[in-house]
Amino acid sequence: MFRKLRRRVGRGRVDVGKYEAPEPVAPLPVEEIAEEGLLIAASAVRMAVKNRQIVRALRDRDDYSENAAMKAAREVFRQLAREKRDEVARLDDIIEYARDRPGRALHQTDYRRGDAERLERREQVSDILADRLDDLAEDDEYVRGIVVAARDSAWDEIGASITAQLARRPELEADTEEYRAERDRRLKQLVAVDLALLQASAEPEY
Repeated sequence: MFRKLRRRVGRGRVDVGKYEAPEPVAPLPVEEIAEEGLLIAASAVRMAVKNRQIVRALRDRDDYSENAAMKAAREVFRQLAREKRDEVARLDDIIEYARDRPGRALHQTDYRRGDAERLERREQVSDILADRLDDLAEDDEYVRGIVVAARDSAWDEIGASITAQLARRPELEADTEEYRAERDRRLKQLVAVDLALLQASAEPEY
């Protein structure tokens, strides 16, 4: 089929129309791009705090501390802000270098004069993000919201881990009549006592 189509095109029998370039699309405002970056950064902070809480609970056997969790969240926000400022400084050097290089790029990071505008937009976004991340690190209400979401996610994973560990216990593997009789009671005890204690330990400190 494709062979026939190529022959017909070669003989001028197929009208493929005239190519029309698509309308240029205006780039997104840098403020909007920065807001999307903040959402990604907040997700990264929440994940980092969640992982720290799981390690504290399962490895270190430490009780939940909202103060420690908020401190950790602030540290991650500030670290991300520092990374963005480092990126601004790096892009500033690249832009200055690229402006003096006409022609077409030979590879992805071979920046030329034509890339300067795009790089400047990246620099502006990183600059905005650095300031906003530092601001969020000092926002108690916002940081507490991140910590609460991380805590809830951490306890969900810890509860699943406890359930999985109980399921692997040797005494539960034996398919005995006694085990079957006690199975429902054990599960109710897990939900009513063990997980309740775990949830109680997650309550914020006031």
